[in-house]
Amino acid sequence: MSKEFIGTLKFSHFIKVVGQGFIFASARDEGERIYNFIIKENGIVAQQTRFGFRQLPKETAEVVKLSINLQPSVPTFTTTSHIKLS
Repeated sequence: MSKEFIGTLKFSHFIKVVGQGFIFASARDEGERIYNFIIKENGIVAQQTRFGFRQLPKETAEVVKLSINLQPSVPTFTTTSHIKLS
């Protein structure tokens, strides 16, 4: 996924998972395809693939975080989870 393409995504919602140190972010492209990301407290960003989540390169992760910051009106929900992410 190119950095340019990520910049075109429209985020639909964020879920802040209390106690686990991450945010789940969901976005759609212009064709309505869904893209899901996990943003960890330490700055690591992973994108959901068919087989789980794959860590993005640092430059691409920065574009995801910038895109999120440019869309401040996106609804954010808070929950707790017992799922451990490695």
